[in-house]
Amino acid sequence: VGENAVNAIRREREEHGVFRDIFDFCRRVDPAECSKRVTESLIKAGAFDSMPANRPQMLSVYEQAMEANQSARKKNVSGQVRLFDMFGEESQGLFSAQIILPDLPDCPPRVKLQMEKEAAGVYMSGHPLDEYREILGRMSFTTAEISAEDENGENIGELDGRFVDMGGILTEVKGKATKRGDYMAFATLEDMSGQIECLVFPRIYEKYQTLLQEDAAVVISGKIGVREEEAPKLLAERVTPIAEWNRLPAEDRRDRAEQLAAVRKLIKDELSDTQRYILERVEYGGIRQEQIAEELGMQPATVRAQLSRARKTIRELYKKRNL
Repeated sequence: VGENAVNAIRREREEHGVFRDIFDFCRRVDPAECSKRVTESLIKAGAFDSMPANRPQMLSVYEQAMEANQSARKKNVSGQVRLFDMFGEESQGLFSAQIILPDLPDCPPRVKLQMEKEAAGVYMSGHPLDEYREILGRMSFTTAEISAEDENGENIGELDGRFVDMGGILTEVKGKATKRGDYMAFATLEDMSGQIECLVFPRIYEKYQTLLQEDAAVVISGKIGVREEEAPKLLAERVTPIAEWNRLPAEDRRDRAEQLAAVRKLIKDELSDTQRYILERVEYGGIRQEQIAEELGMQPATVRAQLSRARKTIRELYKKRNL
C-alpha cells in the first residue's frame, strides 16, 4: 500500500468520519488514489476485520463495489460535487443494496495468517507457530541466537559444526537436481524470531521428502554450517513434525544427538584431509569435480575415486549406528 493511498484514506476518514463497512469504504475512496489492488491488500491484511462481514465475503464483493463507485464518478459531469455527497446516507443504502454479501464462512486462522504475510510481508493477527510456543521454548537453538552471534562476528565461527534442534515453519522449499542426478532441497525455516536457510542433501532429502512441504511445522535437527561472507546455514540430518518431536522422550532426543556427534567425530577420524576437502567442496559448495582436480593438481578419476570412498565410509558409519 503506497503513501498516496494511505494519505487519501486518512484524509477521507478525517473529513467525513470512520468507514462503516466495506461498501462505505468503496463508495467514498477515490479509485484513482486507492486501487482495487490496494483494497484487496487491505482486506487480506485484516484492515477491515472490525467491520461487518468476514474476509472471504469482502473479497467477493470489493471489486464490484469499486466498479460501481468508479462508474458513478464518471457520470458526475461537473467533477466538483461527488454524486453520493449530494444524496447523503440514503445513497449508501442504495449502493450496498445492489451488491449483496454472499453467505460465506470465515477462513481458518492459518489462512488469515497466510493472507497477512502475502499482503503485508508480516503476520498481523498472530503467528502460525503460536500453538507450538511451548515446544519451541525447548529447542536447543533459535534463529535469534544465530543472529546475535552473526552480528557479533567474533564468535560466529564457534557455531560451525554445532549440532542443534531448530523448530519452525517451512516458508519455502526448493528442490534441485545434483550433477549425479540425485535431488536435494534448499528450505527456509522460520521460527518466532527469524529464519535460516537449510540445506537438505540427497540422502536426507530422499528419507524426509514427504515432510519437506511449505507451511509444514517441523523440527530440523542438524549441524550449523558457517562460511565466510555467507549467512550461517543449517545442514539437515533429520526432519520431524513438531507434534511427533514433542512426544519423543527427552532422553531419546539427547541419545540421538550424542550418536550423531559421535558419527561426525568418526567421519573426521576416518576420512583423510583430502577426502574431507573434496566431499565438502562437492556436497556443500556444489563445485564440479573437474574444477577440484585442477585445484589439487590431481586427475579427475582420482578425485572421483576419493569422493566415492568418502561417501561409502559415511554410509557405512550411519548404517552401523542405524541413523
